[in-house]
Amino acid sequence: LATIAAAEKTIMQCDIEMARIQRELTVCDQQEVHFQEQADQLEVEGPGGEQTKGAPRQIETQLNDIRRFRQAVAKRKLELHQEKVKENLKRAEAMEKIALSKERMQRLRSRQKLFDTLGRSAATTGGASGLEATLRVAYAKFRELQDTGILKMAETGKFDGIQEVISTSHRALNDISLAIKEISAASSVVGGDPKRSAADAKLLEDLVEENLKLRKTIGEVIEEKVRRAESGDHHQNKEAGEHDLAGMAEFFKECSMVVPRYQKEAETKAIAE
Repeated sequence: LATIAAAEKTIMQCDIEMARIQRELTVCDQQEVHFQEQADQLEVEGPGGEQTKGAPRQIETQLNDIRRFRQAVAKRKLELHQEKVKENLKRAEAMEKIALSKERMQRLRSRQKLFDTLGRSAATTGGASGLEATLRVAYAKFRELQDTGILKMAETGKFDGIQEVISTSHRALNDISLAIKEISAASSVVGGDPKRSAADAKLLEDLVEENLKLRKTIGEVIEEKVRRAESGDHHQNKEAGEHDLAGMAEFFKECSMVVPRYQKEAETKAIAE
């Protein structure tokens, strides 16, 4: 609710700014028309025009002033249009925040309704509700997701290295992603209202899918850290004060180039013989 209120306040401020910008643009248009009319009139009265009376130099000075005024007005219009674009972008971002917040609230209400239904069913039937099969499958998927965590697999599994752990975790997450539809399939074999069962199964699927996306994001972060630890971090922008950081691969490469003392002595003795 706080996010929606802040976004609505931003939209209100943007609307006020847009109205101000539009008023200033209207004034600029009126000034352009006025300066154009003055310039046309002076060009008629100036040298080479129909009327040559008066001071031609004074008329030329007035024309130069009008040109500068028109340039200033054009510059101001450009600035106002740029401000208008910024306000439109800010307003669009606020509208997007409101839409996302309302969608999130709707999902939370649906989940709360589902949990209330599960609680009432458990209290009245001792847990043997129409959602029991769907809930069992969803819970099994949650447990499978917990077992696919890179840290947990590295801690409890037997792997040759971190790369094998990461690749195994990726494959397991992809398998679970393909098997999420089993939750909806479980809802079709239970009794009760089919539409309500399908809606409840969809909510459980969304919960599992969000957990899956979160674990994939965590895996990508870990994979990037491993890559930087192995290969180093090479920056493209050296002018910003960033420096390249060597990784473990380069360190071990340097170590392999150092010949131990006993090996040097053995090679020297072999050559002498």
